[in-house]
Amino acid sequence: MKLWQKIFLGSFVTSVVLFLLCGFIIVVTDLHYTLEEEIARTERYQEIYEEKARAFLGAGRTDKELFRYLDGFRETLASDGRYIHLKIDGELVYDTFRKFPPEPRYTTYNDGAAAFTPSYMKDIEDSRYLYQSDAFVWNNRSYGFTLIKDLSQIYASCNRQLTLLFSLCMLQGLLLAVVMFLVSKGITAPIERLNRAAQLLAKESIAIRLPVEGEDEISELSENFNYMAQEISRSIEDYKQMVGNLTHEIKTPLTSIIGYAELLQDERCGEALRRQALEYIVGEGRRLHSITRKIVHLSRIRPELLSMERHDVRPLLETALMATGPKAKGKGVEVRCCGGQGVYCYADRELLITTLENVLDNAIKASCEGGVVEVEATGKQGALKSITVTDHGVGISPEELKKIDQPFYTADKSRSRSEDGLGLGLSICKAVMQCHGGEISFSSELGVYTRVELSFPAARYRAMESGVRQAEAVDTPSAAWDYNLLRLLN
Repeated sequence: MKLWQKIFLGSFVTSVVLFLLCGFIIVVTDLHYTLEEEIARTERYQEIYEEKARAFLGAGRTDKELFRYLDGFRETLASDGRYIHLKIDGELVYDTFRKFPPEPRYTTYNDGAAAFTPSYMKDIEDSRYLYQSDAFVWNNRSYGFTLIKDLSQIYASCNRQLTLLFSLCMLQGLLLAVVMFLVSKGITAPIERLNRAAQLLAKESIAIRLPVEGEDEISELSENFNYMAQEISRSIEDYKQMVGNLTHEIKTPLTSIIGYAELLQDERCGEALRRQALEYIVGEGRRLHSITRKIVHLSRIRPELLSMERHDVRPLLETALMATGPKAKGKGVEVRCCGGQGVYCYADRELLITTLENVLDNAIKASCEGGVVEVEATGKQGALKSITVTDHGVGISPEELKKIDQPFYTADKSRSRSEDGLGLGLSICKAVMQCHGGEISFSSELGVYTRVELSFPAARYRAMESGVRQAEAVDTPSAAWDYNLLRLLN
């Protein structure tokens, strides 16, 4: 069942049921109070006419004269649906009702005693009648005086009200069905547009956008859908660019390798050319191996695969400096390093060194010959807070600065492939820092400097250090280390 159908049926059924229930309660309540008023009125009339009969007898009149006296009220009472029964010593002697008189009604109590009920109702044929009875003694004779009221008009009025109620309910249901159909369709129309747009989006209709009307939740949903479509479009474009770059990176060395391999197949190939071809094939093969290794490296960086251990920061920096030292020396770039003594961190040693090497390698590439690269490590209460690498080279434009951590993106398009401008280094750095609970940030100014800051969770390191010390105090280092490491990493 669709949403608009649920809204329509739910509101329709609820409204109709509430309308019927409220109307029925009103009609039944009105009937109840009307009957109560009629019982009270009949009781008063019964007392009045009984008092008239007693007064008439008190004047020394006979029973027959009393009957003629009561006949004077017959027409007036009948016009109001009222009738009189008169019993003398239990025998019915006067009856304007002319219908089967019911027996007197008695109420039985728990002790077995029975009491006469002066007021009760009785169904005779298709009508209901109210009996109001009382008795008095005159001249040692028992007079039972009963006033009967026909309640047919009251119940007929109640039935007319119920009929009117059901008629109004049908009319209300018809109008409500039309209104709720329009309302439910109006409410769900934007959702249906979203549904169709999502289907088109799944078919790569990335350019689709929804109109945003109003400030309700549906409008917010449409706005978020547009934002999602925009981000998906951007991601697809980035993915296409990444695949194109990767294809180019792999295709170029493969073409060269195939060409030189075909050259080696030629028997006329000289020794010098053969040696040159082999060297080129080996070089391009190593380059392909480096590309695939970096791609695999990037895809496998996950927090659960890290080997988190305590390390002093200074030796890690020195290892990265040694690895990038030849390239810096070959370009005449001076690398200055400060800080890191007495500072510790909890990290995967191999991944952290790889991150430092990538950042230093990019800084050296961006530096001019004879330039300076500055490396600074800072700590807080002994825990590593940040490592900053600054070069004073070509710099990066603000537009390119937003994309440099994307896979296969290179800010300097003119940089030769021989310099390994593959664009995977900073992507690996970003993934490593995220797995370590830190982040990487960039700032630059064209022709002035580029600064890369690796921020680390110093507070977490201090908490982990405290956990290790507590574990050593109770001689359970392994269990406490595992507990605190899992607790803090999660």
